[in-house]
Amino acid sequence: MMQEHFNNNYMESNRFPTAIFKGKIAKFDLKNINTTVGEYQINGKITIRGRTKRLLFNGTLKKVDQGIQLYATFPLNTDDFKIKIPFIVRSKISKNVNTKIICVLY
Repeated sequence: MMQEHFNNNYMESNRFPTAIFKGKIAKFDLKNINTTVGEYQINGKITIRGRTKRLLFNGTLKKVDQGIQLYATFPLNTDDFKIKIPFIVRSKISKNVNTKIICVLY
């Protein structure tokens, strides 16, 4: 419920339904990807609500039936994307939001 409230009220997901990440996986070689999880450094830019920020974080890759699974977690600061949190609830909501990417690359 907390996640839904944050998305609807502060992220304004109805106005900004998508975030875009474009980046590169350091030392990526398709021949080295298998069903064992491997850790990689990912460098790129994320755009949320029309604002772009550079990111550098670690993620894991592994081969799955559908393709290659990418999993990563990293913090984002609400101020970087002009996400306004009302003063009355500011003490209850962190400016640093834990963000998770779980996707399958085809």
